[in-house]
Amino acid sequence: MAKSLNSRIRTLVRRWRWWLASAGILFSAYAAAGFLLVPQLAKEAIQSYGEKTLKRHVAIDGLAFNPFSLAAEIRGFSLSEADGAPIAAFDRLRIDFQLSSIFNAAWTFKEISLDNPSLNILVSANGALNLAALVPPADESKRGAEPAAIPALRIAAFSIRGGSVKL
Repeated sequence: MAKSLNSRIRTLVRRWRWWLASAGILFSAYAAAGFLLVPQLAKEAIQSYGEKTLKRHVAIDGLAFNPFSLAAEIRGFSLSEADGAPIAAFDRLRIDFQLSSIFNAAWTFKEISLDNPSLNILVSANGALNLAALVPPADESKRGAEPAAIPALRIAAFSIRGGSVKL
């Protein structure tokens, strides 16, 4: 009786061993990609967008992402004109996205917090704002089309600590 029970357990372990190993490998790959690859790709994408699309300089000291809690944190962000004049900066931005967005039919955030933001608003001689140059031009092919609906948004905790605006 003990032999047949042991042989049944061994057969069951052999059968499930590959499934468990595969699940472990997938879990490890997801964690590695989330903790290591996503921050690097996101940092490069943000900097590339700033340089190529906005024609401005973007600097980021650090970017972290937790693939299990879906929280992202950017530290030491600065956006400056091509000549080096500061436009915007912040010490820390934390965004904690929630999977409940799937069930709520709304973008749901546990937390959005911004520490020590600074904004430098300049008005040129012709009356244009430096921030207006950051808005991409309107797509003429979409003119007259029905505007897209604004998605529903839920934020449990929103905070801005410190900060300054210079005119």
